[in-house]
Amino acid sequence: MPQYASWTARLNGETDAELDVVSKDFAGMKEGQSLLRPTALMVEEIIRQIPQGQEMSVSALRQQLAKENRVDVSCPISVGFHLRTIAEAANEALEAGAEVSDITPFWRVMNSKTAATPRLSFGTSLLKKMRQKEGLVF
Repeated sequence: MPQYASWTARLNGETDAELDVVSKDFAGMKEGQSLLRPTALMVEEIIRQIPQGQEMSVSALRQQLAKENRVDVSCPISVGFHLRTIAEAANEALEAGAEVSDITPFWRVMNSKTAATPRLSFGTSLLKKMRQKEGLVF
């Protein structure tokens, strides 16, 4: 795996999604189903479409990715990893002076129960603040 100088570079570094077949039953996926391993930018594109004040579960996000790419399922591990990458890149942009309106609204998918949330290098205060600002439960 290449080394990246920043989360933003990581977000933009992967160019091709991978298609595969689920090799064994795992995480609600069944052996033999067609599988998408999306890029972070594919995940980001869907998150950017979520209207302010609305949220989407990780499960619904995965289902939308699968539907848009005409496969049975999308990889929960890849999507979880990309959620963190998107959040970390957004935080980098904020620290560099970007406006909140210019970053990907990762808080519309991530909450206190999302597996990637405790791994965020910048903690959960931004996530909590943005969810509360939009009327979403942390």
